[in-house]
This record gives sequence, C-alpha cells and structure tokens, in this order.
Amino acid sequence: MNTYTALKNFTGHVTGDTFQAPDEIGAKLIKQGLASLTAEYDNEQVQLRWKNENLEIFNRLTGAVLLRIPKGGLTSLSVDIVGNVTGNVTGNVTGDVAGGVTGDVTGQLFGDVTGDVTGDVTGQLFGDVTTYVGDGEIGLNLLMAILNGATATCDMSLADGTEGQTITIKTIDITNACTVTPTHLANGTSISLPAVGDAVTLMFDGTTNWHIINLYGTAAVVA
Repeated sequence: MNTYTALKNFTGHVTGDTFQAPDEIGAKLIKQGLASLTAEYDNEQVQLRWKNENLEIFNRLTGAVLLRIPKGGLTSLSVDIVGNVTGNVTGNVTGDVAGGVTGDVTGQLFGDVTGDVTGDVTGQLFGDVTTYVGDGEIGLNLLMAILNGATATCDMSLADGTEGQTITIKTIDITNACTVTPTHLANGTSISLPAVGDAVTLMFDGTTNWHIINLYGTAAVVA
C-alpha cells in the first residue's frame, strides 16, 4: 500500500484528496493522470531487470527506466542531478553547475562557473581571451586581452572589476602605440605598452583600484 494524491475528481475522490491504494491500482491511476504518488517508494518498487542484454533499474509502478547499463558497461554517464551532491566526483563533468562547489576540483574545468568555489583547484584554469584591433573597452569577462595596434590607435579603457579579479593584457603589434587606462589605477593613471610582447597583469582590490601585479618587457606605469 502507498499513499497517493488525487489530481482530478474521480470515483470516491476529489482533487487534492490523499488516500491509500494497492500498488497495482496506484500504478493505473498514475498512468491515467488521476493521481500522483505522495509517499516514498518501497524498496520493492524500484527493481533491477535484464532486458535486451542491458541491465536496467526501473520503476515497477510506472515502467520508467531510471538507469540503463549496456552489456559492455559504462564508459560515461549522462545524468541530470536536481539537488545536492555530497561525495567525490572522479572524471569529467560536462554541463552547467548551478550552486556552490565545496571541496577539491582536480583536473580541467571548461565553461562558466557562476557562484563560489571554496576549496583547492588543482590543474589548469582557462578563461576567455579576446584580441582587440583599434580603440575600445577591455571586457571584464576576460582572463587575457591581446592588443593589436596594426591598423589604428590602440587606446584601451578598463572599468573597475570585482575583488580578487585578475587580467593580463599584452601586445602583438604596436604600429600604433598601445595604452591601457583603467577607471581607477593605484599609483598611476595608465599603462603604456610601447613594444611587441609588452604585457601587464592587474588585480582589482574590490573597493578602489586595479593594482599592478607584474610588468613585462618595456611596459610602464604612466603617472
């Protein structure tokens, strides 16, 4: 016996009623769209079976297959998880993770992470890289900005970022001089990049300024 909720009016029940019924009757009501299961499944209601050389875990009431393992085994698993995952994930995760990740991430992570990552990240961390030709504003979503001053002036601006954010800016052509002017820069007003291969790495302090972490080549701070 399981507990069900009536989704429609039918014999002896009105919408919203909760009632108990034998498994076989409940299964028919669910298939007809008249009721939904309210209580949790008994262990017996989720079963294993061998079908067409596949091992399946299925819902005995509805017939829905919850997991199918082919005869050759699993080399990968595609699954949607709604809720929290507690434990370890060994391998690659392809898709979106909405929420927080607490623990260690070892390996490569491709894509966008929205939220906080608390713990250690061991491996390579990749971000967006964009090449700019001519004047413009450097995007705050970048890990690296590449400046090409071959065909026009190379006068770039950089808005305030978020606390701990870093960005590296480098030149690949300086036919026209390249200059980066952050909205707020500690100990200066702009950075000049007068030679090919010049670069600067900046970090935002979260409240006031971009700070220079490293200067490469002949890059220099303009007071």
